[in-house]
Amino acid sequence: MIAALRTSWVLFFGIGLMMLGNGLQGTLLGVRAVLEGFDTAVTGVMMSGYFAGFFLGSTLVPRLLGRVGHVRIFSALAALASSAILMHAVLVEPAFWTVVRVLTGFSYAGMYIVAESWLNQGTDNANRGAVLSTYMIVLQGSMAGGQFLLGAGDPTGTVLFMAVSVLVSLSVVPMLISTGPMPKFELIERLPVRRVIKASPLAAVGTFLNGVALATVMSIGPVYAVAIGLSVGQVAVFMGVMNVGVILLQYPIGKLSDRYDRRTVLMAVAFAAAVAAGLGALAGGEAYWLVLVIAGVFGGLCVPIYSLCSAHLNDNLDSRHMVSASATMQLIYGAGSVIGPSLAAAAMGAFGSSLFYWLIAAVNAGIGGFALYRMTRRPSKPLGEQGSYVALYPRASAVAQTSMVEAERVEEETAQAAAEDAAAEDGEQAQP
Repeated sequence: MIAALRTSWVLFFGIGLMMLGNGLQGTLLGVRAVLEGFDTAVTGVMMSGYFAGFFLGSTLVPRLLGRVGHVRIFSALAALASSAILMHAVLVEPAFWTVVRVLTGFSYAGMYIVAESWLNQGTDNANRGAVLSTYMIVLQGSMAGGQFLLGAGDPTGTVLFMAVSVLVSLSVVPMLISTGPMPKFELIERLPVRRVIKASPLAAVGTFLNGVALATVMSIGPVYAVAIGLSVGQVAVFMGVMNVGVILLQYPIGKLSDRYDRRTVLMAVAFAAAVAAGLGALAGGEAYWLVLVIAGVFGGLCVPIYSLCSAHLNDNLDSRHMVSASATMQLIYGAGSVIGPSLAAAAMGAFGSSLFYWLIAAVNAGIGGFALYRMTRRPSKPLGEQGSYVALYPRASAVAQTSMVEAERVEEETAQAAAEDAAAEDGEQAQP
């Protein structure tokens, strides 16, 4: 583990810079859109552009890697992402920003794929899970750190836009000076969506609705925070504590799902997230400390739902289909992500800012309710047949997520083989 991290720290540093820029950019644009007087519904469409671009990039970039090469692709996409954020400051116009957001999402999707391929290539089955888990923590922590940077400048000026551009540009440097071999990228074959739905309707529906909720939070959260009267610095903290909540609650929730019926844990977490969102709607902006506590708890509950759905799906699949199913889950999540921000912004524009929390409360209640329904349609999986929970970060690409699932599958198969060998050895020793 330590040796693997020593060889990967350069990549982690570059990824951290990239995510600092990404975290700051999303919150900055939401706040700036409000300050510029953009219509709320239009802002939702504009923010959805990132997820549409990410969806497109996840599909197209892998097909280019074999022909163009990792270094060239990463450098080109980093240059595009770095330039895109500056374009927002050049022309402040919703339609133009929407196009640029698509370019940004496309660029980040490709950059994730390249960085994750590099990490995956530099590790073996013995330490892949640990290295990729560290990668997920770096993603989440850097995203939170980027959002806290919002208070370092004036969102109506150009300094913060330039800061994002610098961070993204610098993220290329560790990739270019890496001494490791170029990764060999293979296209990930996705399991057909209908096969995923047949294997676990709950996993498919839960993942789609989780995409709706999380994309809404990350894109429209800053708009909501400004609407309830938070200052720029307070908006940064509001968005940042959601990521902190994820870091604190992701693994305890995962442990519970390994010890108890997975669907019961998923149902409880989804209903708890719905309650937290409802409390957020009722609290409004009256008590800042309460707003932060609720945001942290909600974020810590909502994000792990994706991992719970993925683990539940894997419990109902043959091990050879787990990796391709994980890639399909990303596709389902992406479809929900494109819809969420536009839907939430339209609801807020029509009925007021409180609809932000009420909508994501309804979405999470829907996940919990569907989980309860599915528990009446299919018997629970015996605990001994459940696989292990794998903490996944929805914003990572399919490369990292499928690699995490593959690493966990190999680890479980190795442990099972070792147990069988030990049992056989004990049986031989017991013979007279």
